[in-house]
Amino acid sequence: MFFEIYVDLPERAIAFYEALLGWRFETESADRWLVLECRGQEHVPIGELVRRTGILLGSARLQTHVNAFVLRWEVPSLDRALQTAARMGGITALGHTELANGDRLARIVDSEGNRLALLERVARH
Repeated sequence: MFFEIYVDLPERAIAFYEALLGWRFETESADRWLVLECRGQEHVPIGELVRRTGILLGSARLQTHVNAFVLRWEVPSLDRALQTAARMGGITALGHTELANGDRLARIVDSEGNRLALLERVARH
């Protein structure tokens, strides 16, 4: 899996995702940052953060259209993740939902208006 997250203010988005998911970022160009996830002693590329360009949908001239899907990211504590998201400028779009298998899910909007799902796995005996 490799993804792209489109943002208006890269510095704000980087701070948001560093705090929420512990990601690290490496500059590729003035408009692109590599997203790195720590796996043991290694930082593995998993995606890119890209500065948004063009005109948004609904405007008279549409230059760029990015159609996206919602990523579901596993977190150790849904409550702590929602608190961190709020502190970093995110919004809870859909609070705690218990799935049929007992796991807990919530959906947020990040500091740049992108949707993200957070999943807390519940231990099973």
